[in-house]
Amino acid sequence: MKKNNLNRYYIISVLVILLICLIFIKLFNLQVVNGVTYRAQSENKLLRSHTITATRGEITDRFGRPLVTSRMGFDLIAYKEYIEDEKLNQLILDTVNILEKYEASYYDTLPISENGEFIFNSPDYSAESDFKKNNDFDKNMSAKEILNELIKRYEIDGKYTKTEKRKIAGIRFEMELRSFNSSTPYTIATDVPIEVVSYIREQGNKFMGIDVSVEPIRINVNGSVASHILGRVGRIYKEEYVVLKNKGYGMNDTLGKDGIEKIMEDYLKGKDGVQNIEQSIDGRTMK
Repeated sequence: MKKNNLNRYYIISVLVILLICLIFIKLFNLQVVNGVTYRAQSENKLLRSHTITATRGEITDRFGRPLVTSRMGFDLIAYKEYIEDEKLNQLILDTVNILEKYEASYYDTLPISENGEFIFNSPDYSAESDFKKNNDFDKNMSAKEILNELIKRYEIDGKYTKTEKRKIAGIRFEMELRSFNSSTPYTIATDVPIEVVSYIREQGNKFMGIDVSVEPIRINVNGSVASHILGRVGRIYKEEYVVLKNKGYGMNDTLGKDGIEKIMEDYLKGKDGVQNIEQSIDGRTMK
């Protein structure tokens, strides 16, 4: 009886040793022999879906000549999954600085100056009360108090100047409005010049998480002629998104705000497509 138990012990011991050896050989093969190959494969297998924005339909005269049409331009888009939280503020500032260097505009609807004063010069907010109500700020808060609260909320530390803090807060506020997260990218700027595109692509490590996308840009063929009739397009508001999200609209979409662009929105919108993109772990597009 004792001899049988001893034999079983030896058999189990041999099996355990063989199993450990097999595991060791497999790990050695994965990490040493083929480590470089498997690492390269893993970096190339980060997949995400990117919305291909449909080009809006043309508005033409009775002879079929276009009055409003679209052309293609470059957009800068931030993808949260490739941005470390502690580096987001510096990334925003670097991106804004390069945009301003080449006199390119970017989205910033925060109606507060760096000196803590309300400024209402855009169609996004027309009055102080509307801004506070729409964004859940206390009606008695001053512009300076709101700005300081945003700076604290977004952890914009003291290493930045007053001007830099306002720039970062403006973009972060816009990102919050547009539900910026791992599944919802954020469009920082549209129709940026090629110089900005070239710089960001050359400095890929500095702008990790910022990508360039080719998107349609709306243009009035005859400049400002009949613009009040033809209308304009603009970025979707939060209130509009709540109503239109079930129709396929996203937080970065544009839609008709007035004139024919608004009245004929259902006919001009078009249907967006989807593109699957392979990216490396640092956000670079591979395929």
